[in-house]
Amino acid sequence: MKLNKLLSICLGITLAFSVSANDLSEARIYINPGHGGWGPNDRPMATINYAQMDTLGFFETNTNLIKGMALREELVKAGAGYVRMSRTVNGVVAADDEHKTENDKYIDSTIIKDNKFFLRGTVDSASYCRIVVNNSIEFANIILESGNINANLKEYDKPSGTTRNEEYAQIKAEESSLYKIASEKRAELKKLYPEPKEFDRQWTLYMDTFKQKLGERCIEIYKGHNDDIIGYTLLFTLFMRESSLDIRDSVLNNLGPWLRSTKPAQSIISNTKAQKATIEGNRFIDIKGADIEGNSLSLSNFIGKGNYVLMDMWASWCGPCKKETRNLAKLHEKYKDKGLTVLGIFVWDKKENLSKAIKKYDITWPQILDTDNIACKSYGVSGIPYIILFAPDGTILKRKLRGEKMIRIIDEIMDKNKPKTVCN
Repeated sequence: MKLNKLLSICLGITLAFSVSANDLSEARIYINPGHGGWGPNDRPMATINYAQMDTLGFFETNTNLIKGMALREELVKAGAGYVRMSRTVNGVVAADDEHKTENDKYIDSTIIKDNKFFLRGTVDSASYCRIVVNNSIEFANIILESGNINANLKEYDKPSGTTRNEEYAQIKAEESSLYKIASEKRAELKKLYPEPKEFDRQWTLYMDTFKQKLGERCIEIYKGHNDDIIGYTLLFTLFMRESSLDIRDSVLNNLGPWLRSTKPAQSIISNTKAQKATIEGNRFIDIKGADIEGNSLSLSNFIGKGNYVLMDMWASWCGPCKKETRNLAKLHEKYKDKGLTVLGIFVWDKKENLSKAIKKYDITWPQILDTDNIACKSYGVSGIPYIILFAPDGTILKRKLRGEKMIRIIDEIMDKNKPKTVCN
């Protein structure tokens, strides 16, 4: 097994320091790759948006670290005298690390020699594990069980050697193949329908069929794995995450007692229930938080009051969130006096960071500080930014709005509902 280093990397980290371009020796440089951790709670967010069908298994945790490590190496080569990183590992943290959680634990370790390694031991029952090399970029997901297990650290989800691992690899290969087909279809539709609105319509139609196919396959697989370790691994896959709410609910309702009791299953069950309660067409669910001064503030202070409300769940550390801020600013300026309220819900972040972000990005629309993460839990949101549009009566009109598509939808709605001039 070759453990070759990744040679070509597109760097996407911005540094801010004042120093002569010809002399980095006196510079103090800090690199923050963001999104760390490889524990079971780590959200496997594809670097490329799911809508673009990432099939390679690249994750934010991984790619951000690769960029940061590569940048540090180049800076050192260039003569930088002081370079520090906020993290240098993906994976479980050291035993004495103050940020250690219950999921951060080593089961075993070994040494790589001649590009090979071996792990030997006994297990009481099968479990879903990850092998990580130096807590860095090489890893493989396996089902740890009795037998000889082969793992390729360059292919992530292709373990072999035991029945469970080979079935797991087969399922992941099938999933990857389906998404490759979807990715190719998306590229085809882009060429056929260059006009954004028509492309969105055609892509939505295709994805409805695609997700139905995924869901039907998911149900079929779970018939034989509703209470075992393979079923457990499927909770983390796109088969489950991208299935419709009805199909996901059907699968979850038929889980066996052990699988249903696991933390990932409980989390998905809770998330699915919240999404079903807040589907498009349902009335909004109120939540309470506070404004920047600490005064009590609720969604009901804004929603259901006669205006359309564009609610944005976001955080200061979230790059895509900050990008959407520009789009929200445009909509706010254009429609703030014409029946649209832009409302920010500050989640998974600290009050002091909200104050800084408001000043930095010139945010003039109201913000609710949600330190208890009530909004995400209530609306079944597991990733941000997440933007929801509410009708004047408090009905949920659209979920998961982003970018230019969001702007087009808002423009169409506001144009359709603007006052008409009548001449007699």
